[in-house]
Amino acid sequence: MRRNSTRSSGLSAAHYERDERTQRAHDLIIRSADVQSMAPMTKLLTRAEYYAFAGKVFALPDVKGLLVEAVNEHNKNEFGGD
Repeated sequence: MRRNSTRSSGLSAAHYERDERTQRAHDLIIRSADVQSMAPMTKLLTRAEYYAFAGKVFALPDVKGLLVEAVNEHNKNEFGGD
């Protein structure tokens, strides 16, 4: 009988899914901390106020351009190319 690779390692699919959720939560917390470090006044905003603020920031053409540049640089480094 062929064994599932997750079973042969002793870990279930649920275990991997839980680990992925834990890693995602950790990443979100770190990014939030980074934002608060760079813009401490954001700590004063409620979640709704911060969401509205972030929506306005990311709608700015210059910010959109900077984000596209950052993603392009990431892709270049991650996947190669010039």
